[in-house]
Amino acid sequence: MRATSNALDFGIQGKGFFAVDSPSGVAYTRNGSFQLTAAGRLVNGDGYPVRSATGQPITLDPGLPVDVDANGAITQSGQVLGKLAVAGLRQSSGPG
Repeated sequence: MRATSNALDFGIQGKGFFAVDSPSGVAYTRNGSFQLTAAGRLVNGDGYPVRSATGQPITLDPGLPVDVDANGAITQSGQVLGKLAVAGLRQSSGPG
């Protein structure tokens, strides 16, 4: 991984893949270079919507800063708006 100046560039340390909605169904990628559409939808470089942990697309306010924590929770103005879906990771059932 390497640092970038894009607040919407994400990386996965270790195993796992980001999930996106492609025309042929759910696709998985390690490329976490994302962007927002004019409507605020989080998409990958091919324009495919990035999926949240609940399976829904992620929509943000393009005019507000974005914060993402180590668990993939996306926050704007102190409100969690979604969590990045990461496939291939063993999920913990308790606090960690």
